[in-house]
Amino acid sequence: MEDDTVIIKFKGLDNKLLNKNQFKELLRGNNVTIDTSKILTDIKKGSGALNSINLTIKPEIMTNKVIKKNELNYETVPYRVIDGEVQ
Repeated sequence: MEDDTVIIKFKGLDNKLLNKNQFKELLRGNNVTIDTSKILTDIKKGSGALNSINLTIKPEIMTNKVIKKNELNYETVPYRVIDGEVQ
C-alpha cells in the first residue's frame, strides 16, 4: 500500500501462516514449506489429536494464463475454450 502497509491474502490457507518473504517466494514461482498444526480425528474411536505437519505450498495459476511477468507483477488473461481446446 502507499503507506507501506502490507496486506497478505491467500486462498485456501490462513494468511497468518505466511510472512512477507514467503509470499514473495510464491510469487516468484518457488515452493514454500511451513510448519503448522492439523487436527486429525478418528470417528470410530471418537478421538482427535493435534499433530504438527510440514506443509509445502506450490504456486499454481489455474484459471488465468500469464501474458506478462515482471519480478512480482503479473498480467493475466482468463483461459478460453475454443472448439474444445483450451487457449
